[in-house]
Amino acid sequence: MAVNFSGSITEKLNWFTLVFNALDENRALKADNQRLNFENALYREVKEENERLKDSLEFKKASPFEFRAGHIIHWSVPLLSTVTIDLGLQDGVRKNDPVISNGRLVGKIIEAGESTTICQLLTDANFRVSSQVRNSDSIGFLEYLAGNSAVINIQNSAEVAVGDSVVTSSFGDIYPPGILIGSVSDFTREPGLFKTVTVKLFVQYESLKEVSVIVNSNLQKDSWN
Repeated sequence: MAVNFSGSITEKLNWFTLVFNALDENRALKADNQRLNFENALYREVKEENERLKDSLEFKKASPFEFRAGHIIHWSVPLLSTVTIDLGLQDGVRKNDPVISNGRLVGKIIEAGESTTICQLLTDANFRVSSQVRNSDSIGFLEYLAGNSAVINIQNSAEVAVGDSVVTSSFGDIYPPGILIGSVSDFTREPGLFKTVTVKLFVQYESLKEVSVIVNSNLQKDSWN
C-alpha cells in the first residue's frame, strides 16, 4: 500500500504558511494600532493645549494686568510644593507676583532669578490666600487640605451653596480680587462664629505645564476696590 507523503508535506507547509501569514498580519495590525494610539494621544494633547491657550487668552483680554507666559521646567520634592518656571527678572517677574493658569490661581513667586523663578503652589502646606465665596462679603484664609481640596473658614452667617465659586478677595497686597480658585464642594457649621467650607480646586496641579505670571499687579492695586 503506497503512502502519499508529498500530499501530507504540502498540507503541512500550507498550514505553516497560513500561520506565519497570520502572525505577520497580527504584528502589522498591532503596529498600526500603536501608531493610531500615538497619533490620537498627540491630537488630544494638541487639542487640550489649544483649549488651555484659548481660556488663558480670554482671561487676559478681560484683565487690566500684564502677563508673562511660561512653562514649568522643574518640580520640587516633595511634589505639589514648588515649581521652577522659565521666566525671571529679565522678563519683568518679581518676588510675590501671582501665578495663574487659564485664569485660575496657581500660587506666587517666592524666588526670582535672572532667567528662572520659583513658584510656591497653592497646594504647599504653608500657602495661605485671602479668599471669599463669590457674591459673599465674608472673607477667610484658604489653605490646602489634601488631594484636590482646600478649606476656608468664613462667618456662619454667610450664605453658601455647593457649586459657588471661590475667588481671591481684595484683602491683601499680592493677589488681585476675583481670581478663580475653586468651587464649594461641602460646608459644615462649626460651634461659634465660623463655618468650614471645603473647596474643590480648579487647577489640576499634577498635569500643570503652562502658567502665566501677573507682573504688574501691585501697580494696579488702586483699581482693585
